[in-house]
Formats: sequence, structure tokens, C-alpha cells
Amino acid sequence: MVGRRFVWSHPATCPFECSGGFMLREAHPSPPPANRGGRWLAASSTFISPFARRSPAVVVAIAFGVGIWLDRKIDLLLIGWLAASSLLLVAWGASFYARRERLAMVIIHAVVVAVGGTWHHRAVRCGPDNHIVKFARETSQPARIVGTLRSDPIVLTKPEPVSPWSSPGSDSNSRVQCDVDCDWLLTGRERIAVSGAARLEIKGDSVPANAGDTVELIVDMSRPSGSRNPGGFDFREFLQAQGIQVVLRGDSPDAVCLVHDRVDWWGRSGRGWLRRHCEDEIARHLNKRTAAVGVGMLLGNRSNIAADVRAAFAESGTTHILAISGANVGILALLIWSVCRLLDAGRTATLLTVLIGIISYTVLTDAQPPVVRATFLILVLVAGASGFRPTSSVNSLGLAAIGVLAINPASLFDVGAQLSFLSVAAMIWVSSRAGGAPDITGKDPLDRLLVEASWFRQLIESLRVQLRLACRVTAAVWLVTLPLIVARFHLLSLVGFAINVVLVPLLVLVLWSGYLLLVCVLVMPPLAPVFARCYEWGLTGLLTMIENGARLPRGHAYTFGLPDWWLVGFYLAVATILWGGRTGGAARWGWRAIVAWCVLGLWGHFSTANQTGLRCTFLAVGHGGAILVEMPNGRTLLYDAGQMRDGPRAQRVIQNALWELGHSRLESLIVSHADADHFNAVPDLVKTIPVESLLVHPSFLDFRQPGVVAVSDAAFREHVPMRFLWSGDQLNLDDNVSIRVLHPPAGHGITGMDNANSLVLQIDYAGRSILLTGDLDGPGLEHLLRQPPTDVDVMLSPHHGSMAANPSALAGWARPDFVVVSNSRPDVIPKLRDVYANGSVILSTQQYGAITFEILPDGELRHHTMVRINGNP
Repeated sequence: MVGRRFVWSHPATCPFECSGGFMLREAHPSPPPANRGGRWLAASSTFISPFARRSPAVVVAIAFGVGIWLDRKIDLLLIGWLAASSLLLVAWGASFYARRERLAMVIIHAVVVAVGGTWHHRAVRCGPDNHIVKFARETSQPARIVGTLRSDPIVLTKPEPVSPWSSPGSDSNSRVQCDVDCDWLLTGRERIAVSGAARLEIKGDSVPANAGDTVELIVDMSRPSGSRNPGGFDFREFLQAQGIQVVLRGDSPDAVCLVHDRVDWWGRSGRGWLRRHCEDEIARHLNKRTAAVGVGMLLGNRSNIAADVRAAFAESGTTHILAISGANVGILALLIWSVCRLLDAGRTATLLTVLIGIISYTVLTDAQPPVVRATFLILVLVAGASGFRPTSSVNSLGLAAIGVLAINPASLFDVGAQLSFLSVAAMIWVSSRAGGAPDITGKDPLDRLLVEASWFRQLIESLRVQLRLACRVTAAVWLVTLPLIVARFHLLSLVGFAINVVLVPLLVLVLWSGYLLLVCVLVMPPLAPVFARCYEWGLTGLLTMIENGARLPRGHAYTFGLPDWWLVGFYLAVATILWGGRTGGAARWGWRAIVAWCVLGLWGHFSTANQTGLRCTFLAVGHGGAILVEMPNGRTLLYDAGQMRDGPRAQRVIQNALWELGHSRLESLIVSHADADHFNAVPDLVKTIPVESLLVHPSFLDFRQPGVVAVSDAAFREHVPMRFLWSGDQLNLDDNVSIRVLHPPAGHGITGMDNANSLVLQIDYAGRSILLTGDLDGPGLEHLLRQPPTDVDVMLSPHHGSMAANPSALAGWARPDFVVVSNSRPDVIPKLRDVYANGSVILSTQQYGAITFEILPDGELRHHTMVRINGNP
């Protein structure tokens, strides 16, 4: 490489997106020519000072995104958007002809807004008349469908193993998931041509088909459900962002019948086979501990990663390592660039090789959205570099945003996309302030002579400078993305900043060895064990550091999220800093706005603990129980926490509901009795939600049950005091609320099963009454009915609506206005209507999702449900 000199540079000054590491770039021995602005600019440099010039692509991307957001918020027909676009175009033409430039500029941005709304409406809300969603209903119905698998089936095992104390069930712990393009709907003898994609879920661990194959499906078809609990996962929105509006579910692999095994080496089947081959070979060369993580980091299949490993990555603030993101693509581009330059390849050959490598990797990873985002950015940068033209990094980011939104407008609402673009913007800002590559030779001639004479000192000084820049980049990315992470994931990882700084060089080396292993698996199998060993060593070190970081005391904290209005204000101030230059007045005002917003905005949000009235929410956890009671003074009580066969699922439902409703702790957690579906979420819940006291009846402490032991151990480990309750006790959580224990009596309670000793609570506020009954039945129910009758407004149906636990005597004793059933079975409501025939309204969490009752201070009782049926709550 005669006549060339190379220096190591931080990725923030390199033409490829990356989250850390060092990059090799060519250094010019002489000053490069000046551009029109009088600035010196290297011909091979891609980034220039990004905030010293206008960035029209960013403005267009923002306007396009505003249009997408408006179409999501308002229900405007496609013809309305088209009419608005046409009228605005006419207005722009008139303003331009009249030479009113400023008005024309405003109108043309409004045109982009209308185009964004039109594009989103066409992609998400419109569809052909024969779209499969036209034949689907909210409830499941049998269907026979012929279609083509558009993605490889992925085997998903429950992230958490079924708890040993949970009730046994027939449901499989594994299911196969993939997407299918629907071609025909078979109804009797009729064959209807359909279109559109659907999500296919089959119970089991395999299906007899792969991507590209034509299959016949005998399944239950329905529209995806929305969120069923406060803060819950919105499955409908998630699928809609991928262009899917129908879900097909089968009970066994026999529901999938292979019609045609298509072999298309350049299509889906070929890409699917290649991806499966790479996954199998990589997993074969790695040990059991690192195989799942290694495959996930390289190819994006994270289905086999254990739950504890996922939790360690989240709590240490390194979840981005598991996802194939722009950082992975940037590190791959860096590897290809470095190899080509070390081999003295020409500029055109280097750029072409980078382009081919990135596109090939995008195809191999099935064009996942984060990879597509990074690929767009690199394509723009390579296009500028190929013409020896400097490319504004901010403009490139804007063009990448426009490309991503054009492919999938719903990416605007994807948290991954938001974090990706925020991270790159932070890197660009740090790069602009760094002012390019540092001069490590010093200005003093003697010092320069000493440095040139000592290569070791030069190396140390270079590493010191690059480490300082890496810390700045990591700090900027961490601080900019922290509010969004807290708002969406309810996790504040304090140790994340330090770990990410340390992991930057290691992550680059680990991914480099992984990519070389991937190449060897495809073209040079004999060399695969060499790079596999390096990859395995790196993954082992990576996992060790991450797991130890997650275990650090006070290294992370779970909290409720930040409101959207606060996020908007924060990121407006951040945008002011990014676009305000280094020392401009806008930047100074941006910093002041951030400080003021953090102090005043957060203080105002966190200080409003009190609420108007009492609120009781029956969470939808399936066959189980979880009732959250919020007092007028802001304190909380949780009655039961469990679900049949899957306690961790109930734990996620409860904690997300708490965070969504603005609570980060529980003052009281009551377990009604020792049935697993009422308490198997407690051991995990006390890890993420601080609990002041755990209240049980003495009969609960049956240490022959593993679940009771697990709850007791978790309470001891998390320093949660356990106290006893029995008939006659009262809880004082709010001076205006009466909480009385009606059953069971003191001591060991009623002789019989656990259900007979269920804790029964009566909550009175503002002349209204709520009765929580657990699984009360048998002798325990008889004991309760011997007490004086009481009129209640809301009653939890005992034992999930069981007829034996809901006799007519109970209906006459309580005379409830509303009866709530916490169950997963839809057939109990008609039977209960016959029992509570005195005008009681029967509501089931299986049908309506979470059900909330609100008692206002004047005694008014309101209720609403998460799922609305025929417009009724």
C-alpha cells in the first residue's frame, strides 16, 4: 500500500452507522481541496459538519411523518387525502407563480404532509375487495385456506417454563409461527379467490412445510385482538404494522397439509433453506450456552434464547446487542471496508464490495426492518462517496427515514425504528462537535519529535483519544434514548452506560468473528471451526460481563413509564440542540429547555398521586385472578396474582397495568387462598414491583405445596413482610375507604379444601360496596351466608363462575348490580344469568378484557371495559 496511510477512527466519523468501536479510514498526506463554503473537505470523507448546512431531507421526512401520524389519529377517507393533496398542489403552483417563495415553501410542506397521510391510508387502511380480512370476524370461526408460506416457520417455546406448582394443562408449551399469503378460501364446494397476508400459529414443534411452499390449512380464523389490559401488548397494532390483519390458529401440525413443495433457489424457498443451513451450522459449532445468542446476533432468530438471558440483557441495558440493528450492519460494513482497503482495493471496488455485502446480508436476514433502515442509510452514503461528493450525515439520515417510511409507514410508531434513528442522530451530533479526527501529534515541535520516535506512546495516546470519543458517543446515545426506553419498557438501567462503553471494542471483535464464521459456513466450511472458536470465546466473555452487570445491586430499576406529552416536549428540546449548531442561540435555549422540562415536567407528573374516587380493575389473566384497587389517596391493593398454567404471564399483565396507571409499588398484596392460579405470579412480581406487605390467611401456609414455598422464599428474599388476615380485620389504606375481612375465621379457618378458606373482602366507599370472594365455595360459602345479608354493587363471582359456588342463595344474600367472572371460558355467562336473574349485569374478562369500576366521591358508579362489543362497554 505505497503512498497510503491509515488511521483508526471512531465510527461517529466513519461513513457507516455503528454503536461503537474503531474504524479504519484513509488519511490524506496533503490538505484536500476546499468546497464552495471555503471549508477543507477530504475527498474520501463522507461526513462533514452536519449542522453547518441545511438539511431538506430531514424537513421532508418530518412532514411525511406528520401526515402518517394524522392519518392514524383521524378517520379521513382516502378520497379526502387525495383531494387535500390536489388542492394544496394547486395552491403551491399559484404561490410559486406569484413569486411568494415563503408561502410556497409552507404549502409544499403541507403537500408532503397530505402525501404522507395518503400513503399511510393506502398501506394500512385500504385493501382489495377480496382481502382475507373481509371474511374474518372478531371471534374465531373454522376455515380452510390455501396459501403460500411467505416466511420460514419458527418454533417458539414459552420463554418461561411452566411453574412446577401451576395446574397441569393440555396446552403445548411450543408453537410454530410464520406468515402466509392467502390465495383461496374453501367453503364447501365453493372456491373463493382471496388476497392478503395472515399470521399462522400452530400448536406443536414442527410443520411439514417451509417458506415458498403451497399449503392447505384447516384452522380457526379471526381478526387479531387488541390490548386486553391497561398497558397490555396490542397484538392487532403489532400485526397491522406488518401488513397482517388476520390470525389463523391450528391445534396440531396436522392442520397444515403440504400441497406443493416449491423449489425456487432465487426466491423464498432458496433464501429460507440458506438461512436454516446457516443457523444449523452456527449452532453446531457453538456450545449450548452460546448457540442461541450467537444465532440471534447474526441472523435475528432469538426464539431459543432463554428467559433469564433475555432478562440479563434488558437489566444491563444491552438488549440492542441481541437485535440485528444498524449497529450490526455498520460493523459488517466496517469489516468489509477494512479488508478491502488493507488489500489495496480501489475506491470503486471497495464501495461496490460494501454494497454487495450489505445487500446480501439484508437478504439473508429476511430483510428485517432494522437491517433495511441501516441499509438505506449506507446506500445513501455510498452513493455520495462513489461520486467523490461529500454527503451530509443529517441529510442522509433524513433520506433513510423517507425510504423506511415509504416501505412501511407504520415504522413511524415502531419503538425499534425510533431508537435506531435517535441513536444515529446522537452519534452525528457528537461527531460534529468532535470536529473530525483528533491531532495526536501535538503542536510543540519537541513533543511531536518524541511522539514520532515512540510508536508505543503514539498508540497509547490514540487509544486514549478514541476511548474518550467512544465515551462521548455512548453517553449521548444513552441519554437521548433513555426517556423513550423508560416510557416504553419501564426499565431504567443505570449500569447500561458503563457496560456499553466497556463492551464496544469487544462487541466489534465478536461480531467480526461471527461474520467471518458466517462466510466460512457458506463458502469455506473447513475454516469454520477456527472462527467458531473465536466467536464462542467472545460470546462467553460477552455473556459473563452482561450477566454480572445485571446482578449489580441498584444497577437497574423498574418504574412506570413517562407520558407521551412529556416525551414530545423532551425531544422537541433535543431537536433544537441538534439543529442549533455548536454555539447558536437555539442550542443554548434547547439545553435550558431540557433542564426546565426535566425538573418541572417530571415533578408535575410524579407529584399527582391522588385521584378522584376509588377505582377497581379486574384484570384479564385468563383462568385466574388479579384485581387491582386504587384508593382515592393513590395507594394500591392487589387481590390475588395468578393464572392457570402460566404465572409469569399474569405477572407481566399486573406489572404493565400498574405502570400504565401510574403506580410503581403496591401497598398491600392479598393472596386469597393456596390455589396456584391465585398466587403463582407473586414470586416474579415482588422482583419488579416493591410490595409493602403480603397478606394471607394462616391456612395458606401449607408448605407441602411447592408454590407456597416459592412465595415464602421470594417474600423473604425481597424483604416483603408477610402478615395474617382473618374475619373481623380491617385494612387502613385510606381514611375514606373501609376494607373489611368477612371470611374466614381466625386460626386455621374452615375444615376442608383451600377454596373454603378464601379471604373475602368487602370494600365500601361513598355509599358503594365491592365484594371480592376468591374461590369461596362449600363450607366456606355456607359460613359466609350465615352472616347478615348485604347489598353490594360489584361482586367477583366465586370460583370463576362455577355453578356450585354461585347458588341462588348467594344471589339473594348479596343482590349485586354487577357480577364479574375472571375466567377463560365463554360458556359460563348464560348459566350465571339464570342464577342472578334479578337484573344483575354479568361481565366476563374472557369476553370484555379488563373491567374497571370507578366510584366517584358523590357515589356515582361508572364502568368501562378494554374490549368493546357492538359498541357496548
